[in-house]
Amino acid sequence: MSKNGGVFAVARDIFEHDFFAQEAFTEREAWIWMIREAAWKPRKIRVGRKRCSIGRGQFATSLRFMAAKWQWPEARVRRFLKRLKIDAMIDAVSDALATQITICNYDDYQIVGLPSDAPSDAANDALATQTRKREYSLAKAKAHSAPPDFKQELFAEGLASICRQTSKTEGQARRLIGKWLKEADNDSRKVLTKIRQAEADQVIDTAAWVTKALASDSEYDFLWARG
Repeated sequence: MSKNGGVFAVARDIFEHDFFAQEAFTEREAWIWMIREAAWKPRKIRVGRKRCSIGRGQFATSLRFMAAKWQWPEARVRRFLKRLKIDAMIDAVSDALATQITICNYDDYQIVGLPSDAPSDAANDALATQTRKREYSLAKAKAHSAPPDFKQELFAEGLASICRQTSKTEGQARRLIGKWLKEADNDSRKVLTKIRQAEADQVIDTAAWVTKALASDSEYDFLWARG
């Protein structure tokens, strides 16, 4: 088995997670379980009455324990370990009390978990997080600083509102809005405000009401300009 295809991390509690059914392991699951069981640093463990010293990439257990975990007959566990040993994927030493297994090329399978990788991974994660935060802040600032495009809103929100309030087609509504823009000296905001007010007040004849409201504003502006 080669690492050329890449490696990935697997949570150690995957075999105890209550989401998954307790069923017999496949051979791949058994192999992943063995990699999970292997120690990442030297330590001492007890298997029954026996005290074992294991190194990195090793674990010690009994065939009975593995058979129970994998839900296999012990004979099948024994045959599987023999095949792995022949294929140079493990080395195994057994006695009456325990079987000590060494995962060959353990560092290749667990390269993502090597202590020397941790600082580098943490730094990369922190940099990625800072970059995302900076991009979000810039986008947020840009959104707040950009002035609203009332003409675009008029021909999107306003157009849809006119079609809702009247029986006019989209083309007829566009021509009506164009007429109102001329009457309002191309003040898109003013026209959009009148359309919104008409819908909020649920006026009976929206087209006539907006036309009159714009004319009234224009007359008021004219009188105010004259003093």
